[in-house]
Amino acid sequence: MGKLRGEKGSVAVEFAILMPLLFVFIFGIIEFGLALCNKQIITNACREGARRGIVYPAGSVSDDEIKETVSYYLQPLMPLDGVIDVDHPEGQMPGKPLYVTATYRYDFWALDSFIPGLGDSLTLSSQAVMIYE
Repeated sequence: MGKLRGEKGSVAVEFAILMPLLFVFIFGIIEFGLALCNKQIITNACREGARRGIVYPAGSVSDDEIKETVSYYLQPLMPLDGVIDVDHPEGQMPGKPLYVTATYRYDFWALDSFIPGLGDSLTLSSQAVMIYE
């Protein structure tokens, strides 16, 4: 028996149905991979800022200098709007902790157009804690 006459365009129809799902899947992998990369950059920046604050004699590096260090390591993510916070709740003495926190907004560039309810952005945050030497 031969093929039915009505099957001639079935491959094109199946392709048209499955292609949007494939695009969402591929762009989802790319989008969340970029977000994960940005999260790693923020984590490293916080760690470098905290290290800068603790390696010198306690209290000799100002909060603004620590924030400058974090900002320097965040340059690959610029221009992003975010907040860098430096906190030493128990003082700047040897043996006490230094907290450096950075919170940034990651804007979706591809998935928002495919999935309207997803939202425009994702908040990425990281904190590094180190002990004054």
